[in-house]
Amino acid sequence: VVVVRKETWDQLPLRTQTVLGRIHLGIQVATELERRMVIDQVPAEKVAQDWMKANPELVEAWFKI
Repeated sequence: VVVVRKETWDQLPLRTQTVLGRIHLGIQVATELERRMVIDQVPAEKVAQDWMKANPELVEAWFKI
């Protein structure tokens, strides 16, 4: 689930809203990403990049037209 204030969401371009609306990671993935950031102290950007590189088919699906 992407959490964004309504005022911010309303200002986003429709394409951005569409892409963000497609992102569904699930609790297991979210927990693993959180563990890497909090326990392993890996920077959030690195955690996200690693996950995206390991899951290109999901990432590509987010951006489909």
